[in-house]
Amino acid sequence: MSRLQSLSPDAGRILTLKGLSLFILISFFILMFSGIITAISRFYLSQELPMLLSFPVSRGKIYAAKWIETLISASWMVLLFGIPVFFAFGLQFLVNAWYYPWLLFILAVFVTIPVGIGIWLTILIMSVLPARRGKSLFVFLGFLIFALLYMLVRFMRPERLINPEWFANLTMFLAGMQAPASPFLPSMWAAEALGPFFHTGEGTPVFYAVLLASTGAAMMVFGYWTFEALYAAGWLKAQEGKKVFFTLSETSVQNRRWLSIFGICRIIRFLIYKMSGKVRRGLSEKDILLFIRDEGQWSQIPLLVTLIVIYLFSIKALPLEWGTLVGLGIKYMVAFLNIGLVGVVMASIAVRFLYPSVSLEGRAFWLIRTAPISIRTFLWNKFLVNFIPMLFLTLLLTGISTFFLHVKTWMVMISMGTGVLLAASITGLSVGMGAAYPNFEAENLSQVSTGLRGTYYMLLALLLILSTIALESVPTIGIFLGEVSKETLLTRAKVVIGLFFAAVLLLNMLFLYLPMRIGERRLEGE
Repeated sequence: MSRLQSLSPDAGRILTLKGLSLFILISFFILMFSGIITAISRFYLSQELPMLLSFPVSRGKIYAAKWIETLISASWMVLLFGIPVFFAFGLQFLVNAWYYPWLLFILAVFVTIPVGIGIWLTILIMSVLPARRGKSLFVFLGFLIFALLYMLVRFMRPERLINPEWFANLTMFLAGMQAPASPFLPSMWAAEALGPFFHTGEGTPVFYAVLLASTGAAMMVFGYWTFEALYAAGWLKAQEGKKVFFTLSETSVQNRRWLSIFGICRIIRFLIYKMSGKVRRGLSEKDILLFIRDEGQWSQIPLLVTLIVIYLFSIKALPLEWGTLVGLGIKYMVAFLNIGLVGVVMASIAVRFLYPSVSLEGRAFWLIRTAPISIRTFLWNKFLVNFIPMLFLTLLLTGISTFFLHVKTWMVMISMGTGVLLAASITGLSVGMGAAYPNFEAENLSQVSTGLRGTYYMLLALLLILSTIALESVPTIGIFLGEVSKETLLTRAKVVIGLFFAAVLLLNMLFLYLPMRIGERRLEGE
């Protein structure tokens, strides 16, 4: 953005408004989908609903309470990670102090629209579709929405922003970007309400703020009308049982047949059988069965595969073959930063699948406590079962991405080695923190991973990744400079490089062992 502003002030301002509008548009769809999934749990599957509906309380108060609860649960994570983006825009354009309270107000009224639409759609669809099956349907729909959003971003070809040849056509770019956006998009209203702070013109921010607030209020009213007319039928359908693929009473042969459907589960079972005794084998079999039987867990695997494919495709699409020394430096910088990006991807996967693994035991955890096994054995078995797929995914991401970047063997080895360390430390951190703060009473596992403790985990995981990258930056730069200059590294330089890599190893081992130890002590006190 700074480079564009130095070339053309108009380019910076236009890109700001367009980029802001695109970011808000993507957030809109994410919030709407999150609102649908959360509304199903809050309005139809919550265990407190039978008691609430039996109380002499008006339906309007129940609707308002659940609407606000859904709004907070569906939007807090998006706001937490989205607000820094808006703050970055403010710092870039040196906005005045009024921008920040105005921003908070605009975001507060904006999120009511997509979440309100999600609640309204949920009530409509649940009146004809049982909620338990509807949740699986919406997971699939979310997969389609995500694919459409990705196609939108890919058609814009954002990688052109780092191609120096693209700046030669800046005039043509500005002419294309100045095309007006749809006036019916709430994302455009929010961008226009913030636009005057970025010197994009006078505008009418108050008008767009009122438009956002009134639309959000209208969605709440429309939702209430729909709630009054259709909620009773939808709630009754939600009490219907869902189809179960297999039960605890089925034979182990049939269970193994279902396990054979999931190839990765077969690999995990084979490796654990070779590495452990009968106790660990039984625990591993139980963990794999729990994962498969939880529809909310394995139904997200297609979305996970899509995320991985999109990530690898984006790496391959980067135009880094410039044929210059600067281009070579940028290529290796991207390869190095790719280590951190892979770490972030794995941390995000871990918070959804690994962090709730102990809480997945639910109220049956007392069986583990009374069984003739120690908590340490139980917890480290959780680590082993989760570490194998994490290691596989990490090596897959780092290996293919470095292959696409065409870097030399030493960079591939650093990427793969760091990936192994991060896979182990992130697994230990997620399983350990999940054991330290279990929620065996959670109605669904999303409550475990999206709670306050889940946020603490993500912050610690990001701290681990950033610290690892910071420590590895010095030896990586040293090796790269020696490679470019065709000079052999001095013994002193090799010692320094070795010390930095040893510090990386020690850091990751601490993040692996300490959370597991803390989680073990907390579980022993349960």
